Amino acid sequence: MAATRLSLNDVSLQGAEELAAATDGASVVTIGNVSVEVSSHARDVLRELLEQLAAGHRVDVVPVAELLSTKEAADLLHVSRPTLVKMLEEGALAYEQPGVHRRVPRAEIDRFLAGRHQRRSARPAALDAQQRANVITMREAGMTRAKVAKTFGVHPSTIRRVESAFNETA
Repeated sequence: MAATRLSLNDVSLQGAEELAAATDGASVVTIGNVSVEVSSHARDVLRELLEQLAAGHRVDVVPVAELLSTKEAADLLHVSRPTLVKMLEEGALAYEQPGVHRRVPRAEIDRFLAGRHQRRSARPAALDAQQRANVITMREAGMTRAKVAKTFGVHPSTIRRVESAFNETA
């Protein structure tokens, strides 16, 4: 089964809201004449899916395969397939190559996404005055923008903005 995208074309806002409210405390889900007992975790996942739809968001339902193609992995990471291949070759993600095609373990995607979230939340919002002065000193000493950015844990565009602000005041 391929990934499935749900949107407001599939269920109305009101319908999603009503279904989400109906899942509170429910231990049985009934569709048509079939009733199935569900765990609290399954109920919570179903409610979250419905709440996201009720909020007007699209929801992707993706089966968890042990090994993913590069296209499937790229889609989950919201990057192009060539970008993913570059990430694999640089060692950002582990992969297997049983034949001609690369396969990425789903656990590796989950690990990378968790790490990305952790890296982004640890990133400072801005550089203080001393750090900005150090950026200029390091760049004048010939250090690359990427290396300076890595030193401070920021994106290279942040270093570019610091340089632009410095050049405007100089």
